[in-house]
Amino acid sequence: MAHLQEMNLLVEVDQPGNQLNNYITKLNIIISQKAASIQQLQFRSILNFVRCGATVSDMCQPAYSFCQQIFEDILSLTDNVNSMLNDWMRNLEVEIPALLEDKIQLLVYAGEYDLIRNWLGNSRWVHAMSWSDQKDFISASNVSFIVDGKEAGILKNHGPLTFIKVHNPGHMVPMDQPMAALKMLELWTTGKLLPPNKGVGAGAPV
Repeated sequence: MAHLQEMNLLVEVDQPGNQLNNYITKLNIIISQKAASIQQLQFRSILNFVRCGATVSDMCQPAYSFCQQIFEDILSLTDNVNSMLNDWMRNLEVEIPALLEDKIQLLVYAGEYDLIRNWLGNSRWVHAMSWSDQKDFISASNVSFIVDGKEAGILKNHGPLTFIKVHNPGHMVPMDQPMAALKMLELWTTGKLLPPNKGVGAGAPV
């Protein structure tokens, strides 16, 4: 019965309007497994995890105390978060072509092992997006995105549109591959994230 209650809890917090509890519950599960990082988290059976909270054993208490201030900060931002919830279900993809026509730079990137927003799905919608240079983007060559002399991803660019598949990370690219993520943003924000025949950046060591 206790296990069923825990399973129902996870279902409940995933309902609209319960996003904050969703984050807290899942973080508590991570803490209860004593994972030093998300990469080290062992996803055990739902029937085996122990939910952690403020009144549980000392196994979780230090981690919970460390996170308590973070939770309070999140709670203080609840109104701001709620004000953006209406945008979550909007299809903003239809707004992007107009930005590209105005030559506004767009970078779409995805982690190679992201199961939530997989790179192949991202690549397909970017290629399928209708805009004046769509055919030229589709025909553009893939080039290596190089960081510290090593290939950190695969890049495709035409005009204002750039897509990068970043090697090795999951959903959280900056956490899994911080150097690659930082270099990607540095080059993009300075206008240097370009194929080798168009300027300094992805095709050469950076």
